[in-house]
Amino acid sequence: MIKQLFFLTCLFLIVFPGRSQMREVARVENKYRQGADYMFLNRENGIVLGGLVFAEDKKPMTYAFKHYNTDLKLTDSVVFEVPMGFALFGNRKIEDDIYFVFSTYNKTPVYIIARYRIPEKKVELKRGTLPKSYLIIEVASLKDKLFFRGGSRRDQQLLQYDFESNTLKTIPLPGNVQDAKFLFYVPDGSSSILHVALSAGKGKGFKFYSHFFNENGEFAKKSQRVIEEPGYYCRTASMTELSENEYILVGTYSKGKAVTTNGVYFARYENDNQVVNKRYSFSDFPEFSKKVGDGRTGFNNWGNVERQTNRKTQKGKTDFLEANVLIHSLFKFQGNYVYIIECYYPTFRTEYSSMTNQNASTARSVFDGNVFTHALVLGLDHLGNVVYDFTFDLPKKLLKDYQARRQLGSIRKDDAVDIYFKYPKDLECMRLSNNQLTEIKKVRTDSDSLDAVYSAKSQHWYGDYYIRYEMIKRLIPGEKKKEETIFETVKYKKEIHN
Repeated sequence: MIKQLFFLTCLFLIVFPGRSQMREVARVENKYRQGADYMFLNRENGIVLGGLVFAEDKKPMTYAFKHYNTDLKLTDSVVFEVPMGFALFGNRKIEDDIYFVFSTYNKTPVYIIARYRIPEKKVELKRGTLPKSYLIIEVASLKDKLFFRGGSRRDQQLLQYDFESNTLKTIPLPGNVQDAKFLFYVPDGSSSILHVALSAGKGKGFKFYSHFFNENGEFAKKSQRVIEEPGYYCRTASMTELSENEYILVGTYSKGKAVTTNGVYFARYENDNQVVNKRYSFSDFPEFSKKVGDGRTGFNNWGNVERQTNRKTQKGKTDFLEANVLIHSLFKFQGNYVYIIECYYPTFRTEYSSMTNQNASTARSVFDGNVFTHALVLGLDHLGNVVYDFTFDLPKKLLKDYQARRQLGSIRKDDAVDIYFKYPKDLECMRLSNNQLTEIKKVRTDSDSLDAVYSAKSQHWYGDYYIRYEMIKRLIPGEKKKEETIFETVKYKKEIHN
């Protein structure tokens, strides 16, 4: 028998809103380790937490959406049931609606879509059948439509779903997609385009295309292949719309037999025609390249890397540095386009095991998470020329991430962009303004319940407020080990400029 108990409760408020020191704390307690919850920021209206409440063999699973206001007080709770055998494959927030996507695992999979309407505090359920053996891998959204990426081993498909009519539509992808891989890239802001990147083939036959669809699953723009030069391969792509007939694609590329990536590119299109195509090797940015090292093994010998970089650069060679990077969507700021790139490397540990009935042991290398080390901020003009480039280190106290997710967030204002990351107590960030990058530390003067939890994450909420959160484990005598997530509202008042 499997039991999962997930209940939310607001324990206390330390300071009431409106006073000089703003800090509220709430705890989300999960008594059993299998539970999960998802947080959706609703700006000035608070936060919504959605997750599993109770599950028992042969009985329906109970899920709940619980609404907390900006004081982190529980204001509403809506419960709904999903039959046993359904798994949660994804969730999306579209305006004031939250969607949970459930499906079964079998040859004739059935889906259930739950829509929670935040203003009305109401849950609606729709049910239907997916294509044969279809397994949902990723869920995206555009306007009021959902998109599913998935399929079977031999047949990948892109599906569009309309909740109002409860209908599925298969979106044809060009070419032979049987052995292809494709990813969603949903542009930031109010874009009306879903960007789907499709890669197929190996070696000289490798091709990477960008396809663009509207919310109805129809082609919105001409498909593009950014890099067609022999020996160069596009690895990732992100689209930024400038107008109805103009957009930019940025991403990473590799050369030859590179295992990871060798640099970044900038391509601008007008009326579906490429008018700018610039490519920059990591070696073009000296401060960044000093810290890249070997993209497969990490930063083990910076001195040798720097000497190698200088030697090969003097010989006119490029694209010899490899790195694992994550890219952010391009955005416009003070007349230039800002491009943020995070660098990381995978780590491994050695595990030993004894062989049965033999006086011997075996060793194997096991993935042990990704370590994020530094970031690059590029400023590019309308022609893709570099206006500025800044490199800064990421905190060494950042925990290893096993899924290679972006560690940086940004708050964009008219006069400055704050690029922040999680930090033990105070919020440390880099401020971009007037083509300069300066280090800022935002300090809070009150006590902090998360001070001892150095992995607590900070996320911008609304206005000057952030929300910090972290799951911790504690053992209570006579009970099972409990997991609880602490949420904390923070407003930073003092800034220290380094």
